[in-house]
Amino acid sequence: MDQPHEWRKIFNKKISQIKPSIKWTLEIDNNINPPVSGWKYFIQKHAFGRFCCSWCNHSWQSLNVFVVFIMNNNGGYVKQGTVKMRLLGQRCYKCNRNMFEKPQFSRNVTNNILENLIISIQQYCYHERNVPNLFDVHDGQTSHGPHKSSHCEACKMGISHMPGVIPTSQHHSNNRQKSQFNIEIPNGDKEDDSFGHKKMSNNRGMVTDHMKQGDSCKYFCCFFLFVILLLLLVYLSVKKFLS
Repeated sequence: MDQPHEWRKIFNKKISQIKPSIKWTLEIDNNINPPVSGWKYFIQKHAFGRFCCSWCNHSWQSLNVFVVFIMNNNGGYVKQGTVKMRLLGQRCYKCNRNMFEKPQFSRNVTNNILENLIISIQQYCYHERNVPNLFDVHDGQTSHGPHKSSHCEACKMGISHMPGVIPTSQHHSNNRQKSQFNIEIPNGDKEDDSFGHKKMSNNRGMVTDHMKQGDSCKYFCCFFLFVILLLLLVYLSVKKFLS
């Protein structure tokens, strides 16, 4: 159930229920490599998917399938938005052919991936806070053995180590921890995701800027008080001299 028109059909139905007055479109783009300037992105991590080698017909399944989405609603100034998606593949380890096969998802996993995408659109394109937690994309599956990162397209691209949801044009401070399958890290924290990847926020510069602004305010207040006291002394001296 992974034909492009099926993804579009489900997405259009879901987004029209959330944003009925806004025209959103979903496009397949196999060249996406986030971050993309001016676009926000959402990476669905650790979804359960199946693969079949187009060369030797070997089939396998994985709990480490990645789907990349980039989103743009033109700052909300026009009533339209665009999502581009890319299914990241895995390489067959039997014939070791240098080709990444695309994943296949169950309808349940596809639905939940798109639900998570729409939650991200609500949160990062429209800055809505009252949104549900992200949905489970494991489809009730458990571990299927060690992940072969050398055969994983997401690992090769470095996408597996990126945060799940980040606005590329601006950063918002209302991030909160979601589910173990797609983690948003609050500013200034460092956490491991459910598969041991390190995540860091680079918010120290923002903290330093706030400290500098606070120091500037203190200096200005001290200078203002000094001027007031100086004028008061001058006034008292002139008054005493004239009397």
